[in-house]
Amino acid sequence: KGRWREFTRLAAEHVWALHWDRGVLYAATGPNGKLFAIDSSGKSRVHHDSDEKHLLSLAPAPGGLYVGSGDGAILYRVDSGGGAFAVRDFDGDELRALSVGPGGVVFAAVNEFDDSRGGSSLSLPPPPKPASLGDAPMPPAPPQAAPRRAGERPGKGAVFRFTLPGG
Repeated sequence: KGRWREFTRLAAEHVWALHWDRGVLYAATGPNGKLFAIDSSGKSRVHHDSDEKHLLSLAPAPGGLYVGSGDGAILYRVDSGGGAFAVRDFDGDELRALSVGPGGVVFAAVNEFDDSRGGSSLSLPPPPKPASLGDAPMPPAPPQAAPRRAGERPGKGAVFRFTLPGG
C-alpha cells in the first residue's frame, strides 16, 4: 500500500522525465527546457537551463546525465556542474526516451512528426456492401485504423544506438 504525497512543486508547466542519481532527483521539464535538481527534502534548483522548449528524457552518463530534447531531437550530456554539450542532433522532432545498456551503450527513441496540414491523416476503407440472399458470405472487413486522439500527430519513430568511443 503506502501513501502518496506531493514531494515538490517545480517552476514548470510539464515534468517529462525523472532520474535519481546519488541522492539527487533530476526532473526534465518544459516548456522552458529546464533541468531541475531536487534534494532529499524536496528543495529544487535549476541545474541546467537549456535553449530547448522541452527536455523530455533522462539517462545516466559518465560524470552526469544524458538529456533528450523536444522540438529539436538533440541528445545532450549535462555534467554534474550543470554544463552541457550536444552529443548528437537527430533528424526528428523529439528525443522521447533514453536507456543505457551494458557497456554504456545508449539507446535513443526519436520521433519525427508529419506537419502537413492538408486534410485528415485518418484514412478508413469504404464500408462493405450488404450481402443479398443467395450471395456468398461476406469476407471479414479489413482492420480499420483507430481514430486519433485529439491533438495526436501522425509521424514515424526510430530507435538509435550510440556507443561511446572505446566502448
